[in-house]
Amino acid sequence: MPPILRLEYACTEAETAEARSLNLRKQFGGSKWRTNFALCALLVAMLVGAWFRFREIPEGYRALILAAIVGGSVLFVFWKRRIRKTVPQTIKLEISETDFTILGADSRVVLPWSAFSECLESPDLFVLSDRSKRMLIVVPKRAFPSEDWQTWFRQQGTNATRPTTPFCSELPVPPASTSADRVALTVQPGFRDYLACTVASWRTWGICLVPGVLLLGISLYSAANPPPNVVNSAAKVFLLFVVPFFLVCVTMIVMIFSVHSWRLHVKYAGPEEVALCEESIAFSSANASGVFPWTRFEHYKETRWHFILWRGSRWMMLPKRAFTSWDDLNRCRELLDHRLRHSRWFLG
Repeated sequence: MPPILRLEYACTEAETAEARSLNLRKQFGGSKWRTNFALCALLVAMLVGAWFRFREIPEGYRALILAAIVGGSVLFVFWKRRIRKTVPQTIKLEISETDFTILGADSRVVLPWSAFSECLESPDLFVLSDRSKRMLIVVPKRAFPSEDWQTWFRQQGTNATRPTTPFCSELPVPPASTSADRVALTVQPGFRDYLACTVASWRTWGICLVPGVLLLGISLYSAANPPPNVVNSAAKVFLLFVVPFFLVCVTMIVMIFSVHSWRLHVKYAGPEEVALCEESIAFSSANASGVFPWTRFEHYKETRWHFILWRGSRWMMLPKRAFTSWDDLNRCRELLDHRLRHSRWFLG
C-alpha cells in the first residue's frame, strides 16, 4: 500500500514571511545576497532617476507630488496589513505519491503533484508553488514526524516539478451534491474576464486616482499662477491635454493589470467545473478538485458580466455567460444573497 503522510500544523507569521522571502529569492536568482543586491540596485536607480527629474519640476508641483507619494504609500501599507492580518489556522494535509490533499472542517481540496511547478526548501520549511503562481503552500519541517518523511516529501516534490513530468489534463467530475437546487456551470476564463475583474476592482481605480490627483493639482496650480504672455488658457490646456492624457493613463493602467493577470494564468487556466448548493461550493479542474464551505468567501459583487466572490486576497469569478439558463443565474444570485454579503468594495 502506498505510504500516506498526514500532517497538522499552523504556520507562524515568521514562517509565512520566510516563505515569501524564499519565493522572492527564487525569482531573483536564488541567493539571498543576490536578491538584496538586485532590490537595492533597483531602488538606487529609481531614486537617482527620480532626483534628476525632480529637480526639473517647479517647486510648487513638488509638494503635490510628494504628498501624493506619501499618501499612496501609507494607504498601500495599511491595505496590505489589513489583508494579511489573519489568525493562524490549523492546516491538515494528506500527502501520497500522486495527490496532495488539504483538509478543513468542511472542506477538502485535492491537487495532483503535477499542479506544482516548484518545490523550494530552506533549513526550516518547504514551499510549494502552483503552476499559475497564484498559491504558495508552506510546510514547516517541524511538522514532519521524522527526517525520513522529509526526505520522502523532498523526492515527491522534486519528481513532480521536473520538466518531464506530464501535466494532468483530465478534467475530473465535481463531488456530487444531494441538494435539489444545485447549480452547475463550466467556467473557461478568458481575457475579457480578467479585464472585467480589473475594471470591477476598487484597487485599480485607487491607483488611477494617483495620476488624476497629480494632474488636477498641477492644473489648479497653473491656473492660480499663470505664466506671463500665456498663449493658451488654463481651461483649454486642461480640456485638450490634461483630460486626454489622464484617459490614456487610465487605459494603460487597466490594460497592464489585465494583461499581466491574464498572461499569468492563461497557460494553465483550463476549463473548471463548478457546482453551487446550499451547503458548499464544489469545483474540479486539471489543477485541483474539491469542495469547500461558503465561509471560504465573505463578500460578493455582481457586475453586468460576472459574479465575484472574495475574502481578503482570495477571490473567485463566475461569468454569467457560463450559466445554462436564467433560472440557474437567478438561483446563483439567491445563494449569494443568502450565504454572502453584497459589497461594492472588491479589491482583487
